[in-house]
Amino acid sequence: MLVLIALTGIFGCQNSNSKSDAIKGSAEHLQFLTDSVRYEQLMELMRQKRFEDLDSAVHYGTQAKALADSMKYDLGIVHSKISLGGLKASQSKYEEGLQSAKEAHDMLINMLSNASSDQVYDLKWALGNAHNVMAHNRLSQGNNVEGIRHSFDALKVREEIGDSSGICDTEYNIGNIYFSQNEFDSALVYYNRSLNISKELGNELDVASTNNTIGWTYFDMGRYAESEANSTAAKEIAERHDDPYSLIQIYFNLARVNEVKGNYAEAEKYCASSLDLANEIGVHEMTPEIENLLGLIYLKTGRVQEAEAKLKKALTSSSESGSLQYQRLSYENLANLAESQGDYKAAYDNHRQYILFKDSMENDENTKKLVQSQMQHDFDKKEAAQKAEQEKEDIRQKNIRNFITTGLLASLVFLIVVVFQRNRIAKARKKSDELLLNILPAEVANELKATGEAEARLIDEVTVLFTDFKGFTAMAEKLTPKELVHDLHECFTAFDHIMQKHGLEKIKTIGDAYMAAGGLPTPNTTHANDVVKAALEIRNFMEEGKAKKIAASQPYFEIRIGVHSGPVVAGIVGVKKFSYDIWGDTVNTASRMESSGEVGKVNISGSTYELVKDNYNSTHRGKVSAKGKGEIDMYFVEAPLN
Repeated sequence: MLVLIALTGIFGCQNSNSKSDAIKGSAEHLQFLTDSVRYEQLMELMRQKRFEDLDSAVHYGTQAKALADSMKYDLGIVHSKISLGGLKASQSKYEEGLQSAKEAHDMLINMLSNASSDQVYDLKWALGNAHNVMAHNRLSQGNNVEGIRHSFDALKVREEIGDSSGICDTEYNIGNIYFSQNEFDSALVYYNRSLNISKELGNELDVASTNNTIGWTYFDMGRYAESEANSTAAKEIAERHDDPYSLIQIYFNLARVNEVKGNYAEAEKYCASSLDLANEIGVHEMTPEIENLLGLIYLKTGRVQEAEAKLKKALTSSSESGSLQYQRLSYENLANLAESQGDYKAAYDNHRQYILFKDSMENDENTKKLVQSQMQHDFDKKEAAQKAEQEKEDIRQKNIRNFITTGLLASLVFLIVVVFQRNRIAKARKKSDELLLNILPAEVANELKATGEAEARLIDEVTVLFTDFKGFTAMAEKLTPKELVHDLHECFTAFDHIMQKHGLEKIKTIGDAYMAAGGLPTPNTTHANDVVKAALEIRNFMEEGKAKKIAASQPYFEIRIGVHSGPVVAGIVGVKKFSYDIWGDTVNTASRMESSGEVGKVNISGSTYELVKDNYNSTHRGKVSAKGKGEIDMYFVEAPLN
């Protein structure tokens, strides 16, 4: 999907049929006006042409920037650079647009450092615009990490100055971020917030644009009737205001809906209208997508040659714009066309290109790895600092020992140092013991201290708990590494306290997953009930946290919890940074309980159910297929029996 981003606040009022008398004349007449008035009129011409002729809009924006440069009018330079950044994005010249907005951003940061109190609002307003334009360009390039960062930076600035219009735009952009992660329900929340603000402000064209975006979202959710209804409502407003930029997108979504419904003639008509408008005003962002849809319509209506020509033209358009997404789509459609005609060599060649472009695109896993890399980097820095401190301590101790061997008072000094060191050693030993107990169960730690090793044991029956956060990758993209680690630490600290409260052993964390067990290292008969009780507390803790985050309009974690009972092997692994761990099919099955569960539910296996059924209300899910395990009886635990 095209990144639909609100830029109204950047360019000012949207297209209007009326123009002020001051700009009715040709651009040449502007030379007779003063420089400051000429600058304002050039910017106004740029805004007018934004919705009629992009090339002309860029021309006027460039003239305005040059005039502001000659006047040394810093705020004028900033505004023209930001506007040009948005215009370049509409021309699919994303690197140029990004560079222009970044230059404006850097200037604004310097200006704010020396600004008076009455200048701060205007400068921060412009700063929010710069972040929005950078977000637009980054998201259009497929760089979600940077796009998300700039969007939340923009929202923060907007909220600081109470800019309702800017908040409206940025809420809309954040909706786009959720959309790009296929989190459609969350996207609709932000789109509707933006829509409500637009209605309050009386911005009809923004209402039309946002309504159509909601229509796009419903389309991707498979809710075609709602998609058509929203885009039709948007169409009525946009046609009344003669807004070609919005109509390009509205017509295209109506074309998509009609193609899915099999109304090919209507779909073709809307595609042609969308493409004609795009070519008329020089907006080429959507051209490859429109041409791809036209190619599919031609193919489905038996016009094979026209279909092939249009799909190849779509490939050329997407190659020129540098869009990996649309190049991938073009190759996919060309492969399907060739296969339908029995040309399997062409089908193979096009499919191979489709795979290459698919692999080149950024995906959620790359984002997650980026965050994990940052977390590891922070950890390594801390570890290096601790090592350096220890080396300093070692040198200090060496100097003390050398000093003891010298001087007339060697024996007295030696005695003092011995007593001092004995106290230090005792404190260090106590600290070491405490640290060891944080890593290992007390029974295992005592065995390790006594014998230098801890024997692995088979424990006949334990209960294993796994948790995992839904949407962790999307959260990772919205938060800085520091914020992400803070939220994880808050959750895992609460989980640790819950484990301790119920006498359970935390085994380990793996990224955003948490693993614990009951009934070890010392076997007991209450392990299943203890673990289920802890799982319900974790569920309740996460639900309370979610409610607080929603109230504060902040992103939140949601959790899946899985529990299974059975035998495990438990013991210590490694010789450096050793840890207490468990192995066996029970562990694998517990992990499958988590992945086969649902958000906000505690999913237990049949074996755990048999151990807790007298103490908890549970809902039988039937036999559920689990990866690598076949079908397993599963139950959702609801609450303790009264």
